[in-house]
Amino acid sequence: MLNKGEIKKETKTDILKEIEKATQWLNDNQHLTKDEYEAKQKEIEDILTPLIGIDMHTEPVPSNPINPTNTNNNPNIEEID
Repeated sequence: MLNKGEIKKETKTDILKEIEKATQWLNDNQHLTKDEYEAKQKEIEDILTPLIGIDMHTEPVPSNPINPTNTNNNPNIEEID
């Protein structure tokens, strides 16, 4: 059984594989623009955040942590008032 904050072995393996792929991508693409790096960063975060969230919080981290029920990131009535 895992203690709170521990990551399962298979999840850790998946995370390390993604980090290795990202590192290789960075090494192979040092000539790209800031926008291209930021797009890749977003892609990597989209892959890793749910993996980390599943083990660390027992559920995926919401895409909008300020208002987890607002998944489209648009302001809701309470935010406008």
